[in-house]
Amino acid sequence: SVDAVEGGYVVRITGGRGQLVVFGGNYDIKNPHDPDNVTASESYPRSGLDPTKPWIGDPDDEDSLQQARTVRHALAQAIDRDLLIESSLDGYGSLLYTMVQIHPGMDEYKSDWDIPFDPDNAKKLLAEAGYPDCFDLPWWIAPDSALVNPEVGMAIAQMWTNMGCNVEIDNTAYAAQRPSLVDRSFKKPWLMHGGQGDK
Repeated sequence: SVDAVEGGYVVRITGGRGQLVVFGGNYDIKNPHDPDNVTASESYPRSGLDPTKPWIGDPDDEDSLQQARTVRHALAQAIDRDLLIESSLDGYGSLLYTMVQIHPGMDEYKSDWDIPFDPDNAKKLLAEAGYPDCFDLPWWIAPDSALVNPEVGMAIAQMWTNMGCNVEIDNTAYAAQRPSLVDRSFKKPWLMHGGQGDK
């Protein structure tokens, strides 16, 4: 709309905030120095650890961890990032594959972090993981965060629906959901924002 105003133009003043998919429930780690001696009772396991969810692996079962990783990778491959930039972000965006805002083209970036949009392979991966028809997929999009773009979240929901997933959108306010994020009991995938990038 600014471009339509005579003499008006858009000035980009920051690198923006990354829009990220976070798979809740994957916050468990045993004491890395002594895995058999966890001193903090609340450290492991946390209540969000629920390996019955396809995207959550059981830290005590290597096969379960790999299966959940395959599911997460499949869901990531189902996201058309170029389309999100073009449509939901009106072209104002750049590709992002990491939570730490290291973009393709930066010296620190590694090309093996790329996750190309490949819905056919995503379906193949889901089948390999035991979910040929996908599954019920809760998806939280906070409506009250200025840093999360709900339109991006809705577009991702449609991309997952196109994969056969039964996406169940949760629009609970961030303020109401925050306690479960802090205590790591939250176990749904959710749309999060990342730190400001340079691009």
